[in-house]
Amino acid sequence: MALCKICFQDIAKGSLVPGYGEASRMVHEECLAAVALKIAEDPGKEGLLRYLIEYEEKHAPHDWSKDVSGQSTDVSWEWTDVGITATRIRSLLNAGLVSIVFSTNSSTYYSLIGRAVIKEALGRREELSIVPAAKLDIPDSLFVCIIGYNDLKDEIRFTLREGRKSHYLLIGPPATAKSLFLLELGRLSGTFPATGSRVSGAGLTDAFLNYQPKILLLDEIDKIPMDATAVLLSVMETGDVLETKYKRHR
Repeated sequence: MALCKICFQDIAKGSLVPGYGEASRMVHEECLAAVALKIAEDPGKEGLLRYLIEYEEKHAPHDWSKDVSGQSTDVSWEWTDVGITATRIRSLLNAGLVSIVFSTNSSTYYSLIGRAVIKEALGRREELSIVPAAKLDIPDSLFVCIIGYNDLKDEIRFTLREGRKSHYLLIGPPATAKSLFLLELGRLSGTFPATGSRVSGAGLTDAFLNYQPKILLLDEIDKIPMDATAVLLSVMETGDVLETKYKRHR
């Protein structure tokens, strides 16, 4: 029996994954909708999805695409057609919302997977009951064991209360309370502690995807390996954590 391209569970009915020749893969519509809603939490990616849906609807049906894909899609496009860089398309490709229909050394043609399902999911997005993210419970005693550094304490407390995306790098000689700050922040819910000398890229990726911490507390950051640095920089820049392996995409 076929397996869903997203959850890798048995599937008998769902949306076809466009490809060269007759499509042999499918995805559960509920899996596709769930991924679309998750991606749409990023306003930029939601706008990208809506733009691609509008583009495909305007240019379908396209006979060449229907023929080359074995009728699994009614339209396809290159990044030059839609004016979107291949790097941005890749995020939707990795998420399982876009498929490669046809590829040569000089060109790659893409198509949305289950366009109608994605469109319906985005249309219902505003109607869904979304539970607001719980605010951090910040105790009044936070940082009281640390003498001085009042400006830094106030800055971090403000960031925590406002829920803002921020990064702090504490630098200084021994006995300047760097570890004390980490220990105090470790009292908050949703934190994940790690030590640079004991971190790998795969381990950091797994921790982000499985535990989804609100705050990462990374000690000895100067000792982390390059593969972990790449994961960390991606999270800090875009908030995205992507794992793309054989039969394993998260």
